Amino acid sequence: MGGRLAFLPNGKYLEEQCFFGHAPRHQGNFVQGRSQAQAVPETSPGLSLAGPVFAQTRADILMMFQLCLSSPNCLETTTIGPRSMSDNLANMGYSVIFSYRSCPMSLGFHPAISHLSATEVGELVVAYNAGTSLDFLVQHFRINVVKNRLIKVLPPTRLDQNCVWCSASMVRDLPPRTRSISYRSRIRCSACSHVESEACVCHRCVTELRKQAADAKLLALVKIGNATTAEQIKCASTNFALNEISLYQAMALLALFRCVSVDDMGITTALAASPIPYAPTSSMEEEMLDFLRASALVAVSEKSPSGAIWVDGDSVLFDSQKVYWFINKNSIRKLIQEIEIAGFTGNWPDHWIPNVEIIWRDLGLFECRQFYDYCAAERNLRVQSYSAVNHMLEDMLRDFSVGQICRFIWYGAKDAADFLVRKKVDRVHASNYMVGACLRSAERSRTSTREQVPFTRNCYLPRSMVSHVLFDVILKIGEAGFYEPANMKIVMDRRYCDT
Repeated sequence: MGGRLAFLPNGKYLEEQCFFGHAPRHQGNFVQGRSQAQAVPETSPGLSLAGPVFAQTRADILMMFQLCLSSPNCLETTTIGPRSMSDNLANMGYSVIFSYRSCPMSLGFHPAISHLSATEVGELVVAYNAGTSLDFLVQHFRINVVKNRLIKVLPPTRLDQNCVWCSASMVRDLPPRTRSISYRSRIRCSACSHVESEACVCHRCVTELRKQAADAKLLALVKIGNATTAEQIKCASTNFALNEISLYQAMALLALFRCVSVDDMGITTALAASPIPYAPTSSMEEEMLDFLRASALVAVSEKSPSGAIWVDGDSVLFDSQKVYWFINKNSIRKLIQEIEIAGFTGNWPDHWIPNVEIIWRDLGLFECRQFYDYCAAERNLRVQSYSAVNHMLEDMLRDFSVGQICRFIWYGAKDAADFLVRKKVDRVHASNYMVGACLRSAERSRTSTREQVPFTRNCYLPRSMVSHVLFDVILKIGEAGFYEPANMKIVMDRRYCDT
């Protein structure tokens, strides 16, 4: 859509060329020395001018097309200059070659300021931005609105940028007088409802966001499918014998197999469905399952429920409690039987024996960490440094059993809570105090000739399947693994008694 407007010194206004189909021509005449252009009643809605529009000079013409339109983005001025004599008109004047991108509303001022010329509207906007009193502006320009509503009738500022969707010009709303320092005027499209913001809710932005989300979801599904398929192919091709796996792998695999059920396709159920926890803590659980995956003894199944696997950047992550696992059913079942027979008979592979005390202490460390977190949470104390806690527990596990260390932790937590109340310190200070209190309890026990009676297992922290497998199935020492310090002599004595 477009056309050419001509303003003639003899007082005539004529729209000579019109590209609006059947839209009629427009004409006007002089008023008080200025050229007054006003649409004839038969004009189409896309060209209607609300009230008289004045133009006398080249600047007036520019001002009219940039300020007096309620939708300035609808107009694109391409040429402005003196008319040529070839236009078959006797008098010289100014012509404006213009085009309309879209015209959803009337091309005029707000009715409250329709009595002003383009120059006066420009002066009004400049005065408003300069901070002139609103009462003065309303009275001086004879605007029939409440002063607080003046900003609603002023035209927005046209910007030198186009809408990304409809190519119409973008406009910036005038800023209110009462605004914060960080206030930024809204930049919007004057033809459609698009707003220059990540939170834009226009139809096209919402559609584009949905399309991007669908594409991202499809890409994530492809990545997940490729990753899980590669894992499953590698897992299906593995075939281990008992003497080819470590004691740690045997313990982790047998514990997993006892927590889940396996279908005919080698797909397991989720660990979340097991009534017995797989490991004392989530960190130990993830560590053991990652070790099994790296060994290709198990793989994450592509048939896992929705939300159990997701993509974070280039990495494929999963929830170890929700995913389904894939195993090479025939070879793993045979390996599981060999592990159980080795535990029952005591005929272990030779490379298992040096690792017994190491794995015993590792499991004890996570059980002590579990009880430490429980005691701290009961007293609303947040652990500040797990490295300090781990160093303290590793030092204690050289001389004490898990049950004895749980006693030290309980008394340390009690002393920290007492310190919090007596000294009126913050909880961060009390949390740090708890580590020192546990160490002091252990040191007093080392120098005392009195035997430290171990705590029993807390009923709110049930025994894990890993503990059952290690101490009941493989080592065959039962709860001695909780009440006795890690010592291979206990295991050998029990095996000797059994034989």
